[in-house]
Amino acid sequence: MNQRINSFITLHKPELRFLVMFFVLFLLIQTIHYATRSWTEPFLVTMLHVQASSKIINILTPQEASYVQYKVIRSDSAGILVDDGCDGVEAFILILAAICAFPAGPWRKTVGIVGGLGVVYFFNLARIVCLYYISKYHEDAFDVMHIYVGQTIMVIIGLIIFIFWAIKFAGNEQNHSKK
Repeated sequence: MNQRINSFITLHKPELRFLVMFFVLFLLIQTIHYATRSWTEPFLVTMLHVQASSKIINILTPQEASYVQYKVIRSDSAGILVDDGCDGVEAFILILAAICAFPAGPWRKTVGIVGGLGVVYFFNLARIVCLYYISKYHEDAFDVMHIYVGQTIMVIIGLIIFIFWAIKFAGNEQNHSKK
């Protein structure tokens, strides 16, 4: 039995190293995020997400005249609370941990992290804006769309970003190093 385990570990050492590094980095970054949340929340949630989403809503539908009250996007006809955890940080932490754990050079990791952050931010703003309209027009579907659909989509987007980066950018580095 030990021989099988040893040969499995030897055969899959890079993959096991990636998994261990990913989980360690994920837990470390998540811990740092929760420890600093009270300081970062006004910027990450209120400014980057609530205010930006309200502006997008007003661009798409000026008659909404949405406005921000702390972490709430309001109008005369609807309102949603954008709270901790609605900022897409968890999806970004998944991408950050995966890219940092993956064997690639610093420049390629930086490209993946910055690009991943941009894509997650864009989709999270779209998710918040969609949830605003769902709360206005289909309030009965809000919880399902928020809890199950929206969060699942964000995780899937994070996974797609990492896979795309690993194939497009990190894979090229491994090919170049073999030449």
